[in-house]
Amino acid sequence: MRHRNRFAQRCDPRRGRADGPRDVDREHGRRDRLAGRHAARHVEHHAARRSGSCACRRRCRAACRHLYSNRRPKGAHAAAGARAASARLAPRPQAKRCSGIGLRGPRRRHRSIRPLAGDLRKRFQITIVLAVLVGGATGAVVAGIEKLINDDTWGTVATSSSWWIIFLPTAGLIASSLLLHRTKERSAETTEDYIRAFHDPQGRIRLRSVPFRLAASISTIAAGGSMGLEGPSIYLGAAIGDAVERRARGWVLAEDRKVLLVVGAAAGIAAIFKAPVTGIVFALEVPYRDDLARRALIPAIFAAASSYVVFVSIAGTHALFAITAAPLRLVDLAGALLVGLACGLGARLFIRVYRTALRAARRLPYAVRPVVGGVVLIGIGAASLAAFHKPFALGPGYEAIGRAARGQIGPWLLLALLAMKIVGTTATASGNGVGGLFFPSVLMGAALGGAVGHALPGPASLFAVVGIAAFLGGSYKVPLAGVAFVAEATGAPGYIIPGLIGAAVGYIASGRGSLSHRQRYRRVVDLDTRLDGSVSDVMSRDWVEVPSSVSLRDFTNTYAIEAKARTVPVVDDGSFIGMVTMSSLADVPPERWSEVPVADVMRTDVPALALDESLRSALARMRDADVERAAVLRDGKIVGMFHPSDVVRLEQLLDTLDEAERRGLEA
Repeated sequence: MRHRNRFAQRCDPRRGRADGPRDVDREHGRRDRLAGRHAARHVEHHAARRSGSCACRRRCRAACRHLYSNRRPKGAHAAAGARAASARLAPRPQAKRCSGIGLRGPRRRHRSIRPLAGDLRKRFQITIVLAVLVGGATGAVVAGIEKLINDDTWGTVATSSSWWIIFLPTAGLIASSLLLHRTKERSAETTEDYIRAFHDPQGRIRLRSVPFRLAASISTIAAGGSMGLEGPSIYLGAAIGDAVERRARGWVLAEDRKVLLVVGAAAGIAAIFKAPVTGIVFALEVPYRDDLARRALIPAIFAAASSYVVFVSIAGTHALFAITAAPLRLVDLAGALLVGLACGLGARLFIRVYRTALRAARRLPYAVRPVVGGVVLIGIGAASLAAFHKPFALGPGYEAIGRAARGQIGPWLLLALLAMKIVGTTATASGNGVGGLFFPSVLMGAALGGAVGHALPGPASLFAVVGIAAFLGGSYKVPLAGVAFVAEATGAPGYIIPGLIGAAVGYIASGRGSLSHRQRYRRVVDLDTRLDGSVSDVMSRDWVEVPSSVSLRDFTNTYAIEAKARTVPVVDDGSFIGMVTMSSLADVPPERWSEVPVADVMRTDVPALALDESLRSALARMRDADVERAAVLRDGKIVGMFHPSDVVRLEQLLDTLDEAERRGLEA
């Protein structure tokens, strides 16, 4: 489309150009010549692929898409391409290998780059800039959603004690079901969708579903559904980050594909809770039950900070539920152990009830689920009004958490609130409600911790805060995020040590179960046992090689940029002779790159691996040579490339299979 517009401008008499048929014919002739040359490369490339002699998997359809527009009759381009292709292919033997790199469209411009350090620095800076933009956009939208729900809808209704409000959640579930029905997947997942997209190498957040799912979440929570605002906030941030990453793919390294997804999730949590550290830790911690995501820490810090600044500039900086921290005593640490144990067992009960209810709801017709869930919520709302004269068990429950943390609710009422919240949250999720489970877990932890704290010597606020951290550590398997949350949301950093103790005990007491069915146990499990395998089991069979006579300019402009490769094997007559990296160019001035071939700067001391060589030996040799990639040879010819991340990908695949087998046994 870009070239067609440029051609139209050249041939537009109103722009003072090509006002005669001669200029139009000249332009068409130029296009035909370019089309013929490109079609020759296109046909040669695919002939090699069909014969099986080409090992590359690059697709050149996108590179030549602009040649098949309606500038001229299709027959003209086809005839020109066929003539040029036959003339080009006739005298040549079939290519042994096609790199797929030489497919260039007309007037395509390549960008020259600096050596490795400068290129990586530039890409990292671009990632930081994108993270800041994602964080700012997420904070602004989340501030609007928070104002709509807490100031204009449920936040106003929740202060009333009228009985008619108990029917609002049913209407919200029905509206949510209608909105979800418009999406392709009809799924109510928010945080779960982020975890799914994180673990799936090809996983994406379907952008067409985002407006409907956000509207369903607003309908659910604004009408009093027992779920939290962090669900749509995480989902929105991850969707924004995923969309930006799609459009900035050329500026993001292949190993950083999921960074902006994590960045968006961190920004969502940082905004809605006014807790940037919680957002960073939660986004890194929630994909795994016993591990952390990698490579996204620094971008997540910038995104959480920018999201927090934008959000508080709109909504203010006051804490969610501020409390006054009392001085700690040694006996309070023992009390934190007991609270952590109780909350771990309570989280285990909540997980069991939640999972059972979801399985039962899947057996019901889609249209019946909101009705059943709404009836249950009517009963929960009536019980809450009778016990507290306010619908504490409905909605997010900000006021209920504050009262429980300040010790203003008795122990038996707190236990009743815990039971009502478990049933209400389960009914909302089973009735096609959309929202988060993080904040309901916060209320459950505050209620159970406060109830246990009434029987222990010490301040009630301490044990409620410890209960929050412990319940989060047990239910969502995010103990670090739970501790960070209680420090930021309550304004009581003095309770961090008891919170750590409670979160650790709660995590252990809750077992291996989690509210998230998409969490994986850990990123790498028993990796040492896999190192006895051979290189051929994990090597990559898709690579790019550069002839030794290619200049450094062509290497940077074509091979490094197009293939996004920082280390490329060098061949001479098909035989491997060394490796060239972007850092090898640092000693050559850029003005001489057109004269110096890659053979002059390549490394010849790099290890060459055999197909049957063990992974342990290969990694040791690569570590001694200080290289990140190594060529796998057979009879002096390259048959694959090996990178340490290939071992990790194999382990992740095996871990996924083990997790699927475990779920099948549980079902």
